[in-house]
Amino acid sequence: MKKSILLTSLLALAACGGGSGGGTSGGIINPEPNPVVPDANVVSPEAIESNKAILSMDSKISDETKRTAYLKSQFGEEEYNNLIAELRGDNIESDVSEQSLTNRAGSTRGNGNSDKNICKSERDCNQMIFDNMLAVLNNLDNLDKMSEKDVKNALIAAGFKSELSGMWDDVKGWIRENKDNIISKGEEVFETPGQGKPVEFRLNNAEFKTMLTTITNGVADKMTLNIDEKTGEVIGIKFADVGSGSSEYNPDVFYQDGGLKRADGTNKFDFNSDRTSGELIMESYAKDLGLRYADFGVLVADKGATYTDDKGNKRDMSGYQIPFAGGYEAKRIAAADIQNNNELDSEIQFKGIAKGTVEAPNVANVAALPIEDKNAVLVFNRENGSETLTADFANWYQVDITKDNQGLSNITFNGDGKDIDKNYQVVHTPLSGTVPNENAYFETGYYGDNKSPDEAVALFQYQQQIDAQHQDDGNINVFIGFGGKKAE
Repeated sequence: MKKSILLTSLLALAACGGGSGGGTSGGIINPEPNPVVPDANVVSPEAIESNKAILSMDSKISDETKRTAYLKSQFGEEEYNNLIAELRGDNIESDVSEQSLTNRAGSTRGNGNSDKNICKSERDCNQMIFDNMLAVLNNLDNLDKMSEKDVKNALIAAGFKSELSGMWDDVKGWIRENKDNIISKGEEVFETPGQGKPVEFRLNNAEFKTMLTTITNGVADKMTLNIDEKTGEVIGIKFADVGSGSSEYNPDVFYQDGGLKRADGTNKFDFNSDRTSGELIMESYAKDLGLRYADFGVLVADKGATYTDDKGNKRDMSGYQIPFAGGYEAKRIAAADIQNNNELDSEIQFKGIAKGTVEAPNVANVAALPIEDKNAVLVFNRENGSETLTADFANWYQVDITKDNQGLSNITFNGDGKDIDKNYQVVHTPLSGTVPNENAYFETGYYGDNKSPDEAVALFQYQQQIDAQHQDDGNINVFIGFGGKKAE
């Protein structure tokens, strides 16, 4: 069966498709000023607003994985966890020294303390540790007036844990003799990305699965974003054929080095080339979900867009859609890591939105049917690694899709009690082994911190031939994207 180009696969014009150790601290100073961000990764406020026109996800993120790993390597995992618990206010019985930095700053925790010195996120807690480290090291001239725990924690964070095994008076003597070296090392740690400085990522770190063709071999194309290196603003999109074979059939404009250029501050991308004309409009479906690390949606050909095929025939592209789903690679969590994270529940639910289109066979000559469920659910089963997406579309079927370690194991279209237009009805039982021209694809992505997923996206495509008299033009095509947040 011949693979169809995007333009024909999405509106049923192609041959293949009819549709498309020092103890916890006695106190930590509230960090002032805010954490320093590497200049190379700054995203201007104007760029952030501009990027919101096309995507819902954050324009910049911080990855704490390396900083947390560094601190655990210095303190030991148990001591680090104890320190974080205290900083979050979990250990309300902690013994806070009268001479601790926090007390002398006029704030305490756990015993009627102000919340201003209690951190809530992993990033903020790590930053408090490093800011306290600098505050202590830059105040070593007043060593006798500071909390022993504060000083030890600062030295541990700076990498001097091995020097703290002796009596405290001896340790203080060593500190006085090596003060300049200690301060220099602390400043170096503070400025090193992945140690004291957070590792920042911008939208050029994000990758998305996308469908430029009806997928026939289980491989989707890749979409990435071009950004202005000075501002972080998205200035274009580009595609890569990573094994789908789509580049053999699709216009070269998709794969050119510069990608599709964005019209300044809009959600439109230039699609003009020797064989194409018009614009593609990027639309995020995640705007109401509050996703930070991931996104999903479509690129839609604007009214008047055209494509000229190999035979010189110019075709109207208006309304053609390219689905996409993905997110920051720095926050992507592999399914195996989710399975191996014993701190997670045995079954994890993500609640969100499923949205897509159903495209009737060419011969039906009808428009694509939009479908949407704002209460869709994706379930990850940690015991067996299976994933199940359930979406109930008011104007179409209830759809259940399950993928296990062996691949897609179930696709069910349940239309009980529904009056579904015959042009959009599925005729054959999916995955039964007897369906003509059947192609199915289901890909998920999970995103979050510390191998604990908070967000999920998915992309589903299904095709089957329902009109035996029109093999080339008798296929129904289904495209569904999903995005959701972990259910509490």
